[in-house]
Amino acid sequence: MNRKIVFVAAFIVALFAVVAVTDEEYRILRPEGDHNHPGGDLSEKDLGWPKLNDIFENEHTFLMARLDQGYWFFLQIFAYKYGPQELWGIYGIVADDKGKKWFARREVKLKDIKLSHDNFSWQTGGTSVSGAYPQFNYVVREDAFGARLSVKCRFPGWRIGRTNLTADKKTYSDVYMHIPWGRVSGTLTLDGKEIPVTGNAYGDHFHGNQRFDRADPLFYSVRALSALPGYPDMSIEATYNHFHPTFGKISTPGLIIMGQDGFIKATLYSAINGQDFEMNRELGYYFPKRLIVKSDTEGFSFRGVFHAQRCIQVLDILAQLPPYVRKVAEVFFKLPVMSKWDGVFEGIYTLNGKETKFKIRALSEINYVGGRDAIPKL
Repeated sequence: MNRKIVFVAAFIVALFAVVAVTDEEYRILRPEGDHNHPGGDLSEKDLGWPKLNDIFENEHTFLMARLDQGYWFFLQIFAYKYGPQELWGIYGIVADDKGKKWFARREVKLKDIKLSHDNFSWQTGGTSVSGAYPQFNYVVREDAFGARLSVKCRFPGWRIGRTNLTADKKTYSDVYMHIPWGRVSGTLTLDGKEIPVTGNAYGDHFHGNQRFDRADPLFYSVRALSALPGYPDMSIEATYNHFHPTFGKISTPGLIIMGQDGFIKATLYSAINGQDFEMNRELGYYFPKRLIVKSDTEGFSFRGVFHAQRCIQVLDILAQLPPYVRKVAEVFFKLPVMSKWDGVFEGIYTLNGKETKFKIRALSEINYVGGRDAIPKL
């Protein structure tokens, strides 16, 4: 298979390999982690970079941050093994509130990487990640931008654990939330200028062996990191994921509320629904301008609305390939489009009789891989 196609496949699977939630139509596929008692069980070994031995295997670490100086920051380091080919890559974005963006993506050869199987350390050239609880360090030296960031966790991470996608447990994913909610400080280097920054961050680490031609067809997420003035300081994560139909009608849930001192609530029972869809004329598909998040369990009720204010990125992966490569890649992917939206997440939740209102600067990801059938019907 063409190396360019496999690299694109690795890029897609890395971006889509995430913990998820479900609605009433889909069977809940439970991860091993205890959602009644989240957090505090993550080890350095969990964040190591294992050898990729399966025929299909993928790995990534992810960091996103909302910076007080008016920037969103994203960094993802990923690996993908398809048969004899093992490919690694770096994907990063910085976007400011005025609409300017700095985008980096490149392939990395395994021989050029220094990594640890026992801890978080990974390095190639001038780009690296390192550290352990309570502090993780990220250094980026790419052509598009640079960064030197330290993230101090407010509380310990969580081994969300293994989700088995098949009954024989041979197809699985492991998710480790090493930065549930951290305080970030450091510098960005943009257009040659070094800028001191502070803010809030989220990070996770993933390992699995899902084939790239069975990537999840539809994914919504809302990650809210920085509360607006006058509202409680908290972070909320909600995601919604349809697994590939090969695995049946299943999703893995996750609505998580966090405060200064730790996890407030984690539940497997929630849903995200898109509303106010608008057509993107250039690419020919719809995006929801609002995402409605709901949950109702014993002693807990949640209602939240994400209002998309601007698009940070719309990335049609196949459109970036040469025409002859795209024809082959289209055999495996129908409309692999990824998007990021800046906005505000607001609402109210009730826990054990106490109501809490929230309004938080947030980012939504809306991704389609399953072609037109994956796009919600209007």
